[in-house]
Amino acid sequence: MGLRKSWNELKTVKSRFSGHNSKQILDNFLSLSTVQVLGYVFPLILLPYLIRTLGTENFGRTETAASFLGIFLLFTNYGFSYSSSRQISIHRDEKTIVSEIFSSVMLLKSIFMVVSFGAVLVLTYTFSKFEHERALYLWSFGAIVGDVLFPLWLFQGLEKMRYISILNITARAIILVLTVLFVRQEIDYIYVPIINSIGLIFIGISSIVIARRKLDVQFQMPTITQLRYQLSVGWDTFVSGISINLYTQSRVFIFSLFASDTITGYYSVAQRVTGIFQVFPLMTLLNAVLPRLNHLYSLDKARSVALLRKFQRYAGYYSIVMLSVCLLFAPQIIQLISGKSNPEIIITFQLLIVSAVIANFNLFRVHYFIISGNFKQFSTLHSIASALGIILMLVLTFYYLHVGMALAITILELGILIATYKMTRPYFKKEWTE
Repeated sequence: MGLRKSWNELKTVKSRFSGHNSKQILDNFLSLSTVQVLGYVFPLILLPYLIRTLGTENFGRTETAASFLGIFLLFTNYGFSYSSSRQISIHRDEKTIVSEIFSSVMLLKSIFMVVSFGAVLVLTYTFSKFEHERALYLWSFGAIVGDVLFPLWLFQGLEKMRYISILNITARAIILVLTVLFVRQEIDYIYVPIINSIGLIFIGISSIVIARRKLDVQFQMPTITQLRYQLSVGWDTFVSGISINLYTQSRVFIFSLFASDTITGYYSVAQRVTGIFQVFPLMTLLNAVLPRLNHLYSLDKARSVALLRKFQRYAGYYSIVMLSVCLLFAPQIIQLISGKSNPEIIITFQLLIVSAVIANFNLFRVHYFIISGNFKQFSTLHSIASALGIILMLVLTFYYLHVGMALAITILELGILIATYKMTRPYFKKEWTE
C-alpha cells in the first residue's frame, strides 16, 4: 500500500507539471544534477589533494579566509537571489522588464562590491589577525567579484539551467587543472584563492555574454526609481540572507577565533564533506522546481502548496537514508577524502550530518515564504535564528570547540524546523481550502 501510494503521488506531481512544464523542469533538474554529480567528483579529487598537499593547518587558513569573505558576500548579494529570481520568473515573457531588473540588480551589486573591497582593505591594514595573511584575504576577494558578475538568479528565473551547468563544469575543470599544476607544496596555499577567483570570474564574464547573446537580456542604465524599487523589494530577503549566512557561511571564521589553524582545519574538512552529502540531490531539485513553484503560486496557490509539501516528503525519505549511510560509514568516508581517519574529524562529521538532515526536513517547507512572497516572515524567522545561533556557536565553541560548534548548529536547525512548521501550518490550511 505504501509503495502504491507513493507511485500515485509521483503520477500526480507529473500530471500537475505536465507537457512543456514537466520537460522544462526535467531539463533543469538534469542540468543541475550534472553540475552536482561533477560537484561530487571534483571535491573527491580536489579536497584530498589540497589536504594532503597543504596540510591541515594551511588548508584551515584558506577555509578561514573564504569564510570571512563570505560575510561580505552577504552584502553584495543583498536579497536579490530570492527577490530578483521571483520577479523574473513572473515576468519571464516580458523582455523589457527582465532587462530592467537585470540592469538594476547588476549595478547595485557592483556598487556593493566596491564598498566591500574598501572595507576589506581597511580591515587587512588595521587588524593583526588579517594583516599577517593580507594577500590571502585580498586574493580571496576575487570570489566575490566572480559572484557579482554571475547572475545566477537570472538563469534560475528564466529556467535556463543548462547554461549554469555548462559554465560550472567548465570553471570546475579549470580550477582542478590549475590547482594540480600550481599547488605542489605547503607554501603554495596562497595560490588556492587565486585559482578559485580565476574560475569564478571566468564564469561571471561568460554568463554576461550568454545573457546578452542567447537570452537577449540587455543592460540599460536604470533610473533612481528602479534602483530604489529593487532595494525595497530585496530588503526583507537581504535581512534574512544576512541572518542565514551569518550562521552558515561564517562558521569556519567563528570557529577560528577559538581554535588553532590545525583544529580549524579539522572542522573545515568535516564541514566540507557534510556539504557534499547535503547539497546533492536535494538542493538541485529545489533550484530546479522553485522558479516553477513561484510561477504556479501566482496561478493556483493550492496546487503550488500541495506540490511543495510532496517534495518535502521525498526530501525526508532521502535524508533518512543519507543519515544511516553517513553515520555507519563515517570513518571510511573521512579516510577516503582526507587521507586520515582522524577521530576529531569523524565525530564532527557525524554531528554535522545530523544537523544537515534536520535542515533537509525543512528545505522545501521553509521556501513557502519565498514562493508566497512572505519575505517579512522569512526575514523575521532567520533574524531570530541568527541571533540565537551565533550566541550558541560562540558559547559552545568556546567550551567544546568542534563538538560545541556542531552541537550548536544541530540545536539551531531543530529550532528553525519547529518554528517553520508552526508558522506555515495556518497558511497551508487556509490556501488549501481557498
